[in-house]
Amino acid sequence: MVPDQPDTKELDRMFCFCQQYTHIFIYGCEEKQRMLWKYLEITGIRIAGYVISQRIHREMVREGIPIYLPEELESHGFSKDETAFLLALPGAYYNDVLCTLQRLDYEHFFYMSEHNKNTIAYKMRPRIREQFWLEVNIADHCNLNCQMCDHYSQLADVHFLDFDEYCRDIERLSYLMDQTMGIMKLQGGEPLLNRQLGKFIEVTRKFFPHTRIFLFTNGLLLLQSEKWEEGNLWECLYENNVEVELTMYPISLDYEKIQEKAAQYQVKLSMFKEIADDQNTGILKKTSVKHPHDLKGEQDMHSFISCYQFNESITLRHGKIYTCPMIPYSEYLEKAFSVSFERCKDDGIDIYEAKSYEEIAEFVTHRVPFCRYCNVRNRQFAVEWKQSDRTLSEYV
Repeated sequence: MVPDQPDTKELDRMFCFCQQYTHIFIYGCEEKQRMLWKYLEITGIRIAGYVISQRIHREMVREGIPIYLPEELESHGFSKDETAFLLALPGAYYNDVLCTLQRLDYEHFFYMSEHNKNTIAYKMRPRIREQFWLEVNIADHCNLNCQMCDHYSQLADVHFLDFDEYCRDIERLSYLMDQTMGIMKLQGGEPLLNRQLGKFIEVTRKFFPHTRIFLFTNGLLLLQSEKWEEGNLWECLYENNVEVELTMYPISLDYEKIQEKAAQYQVKLSMFKEIADDQNTGILKKTSVKHPHDLKGEQDMHSFISCYQFNESITLRHGKIYTCPMIPYSEYLEKAFSVSFERCKDDGIDIYEAKSYEEIAEFVTHRVPFCRYCNVRNRQFAVEWKQSDRTLSEYV
């Protein structure tokens, strides 16, 4: 996960700029500029073309967008008063480009920061197989009651992932992805509530023999899982080379003993918390993120790209892949509070209709209709963790 997302305030300024002019051009047509065009197209901003300083490309069009020299624009009917440029080039080229455009009496420019140039390109770029991360809930419900859970686990019914369904889905993905994926995350809810977890681990390893598999857990059942009737989970973790990611909470749990158990079975264990004890009080601090929802679905078209989950927390559920977990699991929010989200087929991609991995990787780089319900710009980070009150105020 990239720690930085595109700056929403700069995006707001850029969209305000674009709306002032009839003809918007992107200077340059290399990879970062093409990812910028893709993003703008998704948001409904029409780009008139790319502009380059020299005719170094044989083709006159890239992905349906014409390419011009600065000197050609007026002859193609683009008046200077109505023409503006988005400058998303490497900083070293800005002075020369600006001099060229000013010499031709162009006056309207928007300078993109290095941060947004890089992060927009990253979020819009389809992942190669080795960098594709996928997650799935082995159980939707949880044995903790955390506020603001973005899987809505504290609101969820008791629900275990059907093993036969998962076998079909993971086999299909293995075929589409040629058995190659960067990371597979088995999680929840709390996955250890599903006593068939070992079977899910084994079939995941079978179809993705070289993929890094992570088990995300709160750790409450880890020690007991050594003596499950279904089999020793620790042995299963070791035999299938599964890494355990344990989220630490301010609860009574023997973390030291869990570490000892992991060392005994040679299982890689990482334990993490959002905020360290910076005052050396010995008190564990844990935070939450509030993801406010717009129940009317009136969010703008462009802020989705600043969502830290977009094209990062890619989720598998019931044979479909989604750009984030809130899309498929928000059904629990609807049921708990009698709210309603309009859903459509385009909110996810069916892995049995997809013809290739590339089709899936491209799909998750696009805004989906459900994004209109997520108030990304008003998310609150580092909210002190506490037990959920199970009230709608945690999500609005």
